[in-house]
Amino acid sequence: MRQRAMNLLGRREHSRAELKSKLKFRAQSEDELEALLDELVAKDLLSDLRYAKMIVSTRAERYGDAHLRSNLRLSGISSEIIEQAMSECENESVRLMTLWKAKFSEMPTNEKDFLQQSRFLMQRGFTSSLVRESLGPHFPKKRMGPDEA
Repeated sequence: MRQRAMNLLGRREHSRAELKSKLKFRAQSEDELEALLDELVAKDLLSDLRYAKMIVSTRAERYGDAHLRSNLRLSGISSEIIEQAMSECENESVRLMTLWKAKFSEMPTNEKDFLQQSRFLMQRGFTSSLVRESLGPHFPKKRMGPDEA
């Protein structure tokens, strides 16, 4: 089991919960598994903070803060560690505009374009308020009727 843990950690960082999930079927008992995980943490071979920083640094340019936080929570990372990792992340509005420029060539000129662009950004974990703020004056104030389009 120790060798399997070392092989997994040699490939990439893992959270404690993720590694525990991968090793639980090889362990003789829960206590044995917890002892191994504690040993790996003590030797600094397993670190939730390092894992969280790796996830944030590799995914931040494609996803908003909400998406990153959600994925880290699902990986068993504590709120304190998530906030620590996110503090080193580039400003979310800058990341949103960088992603927007890579995907779209011009600001939305009608409601259909606005909805398409905002839906794309919100699916990537950017908040609706940040999307509205970033797309600025192009945000439709009211729903347009079919004869106004």
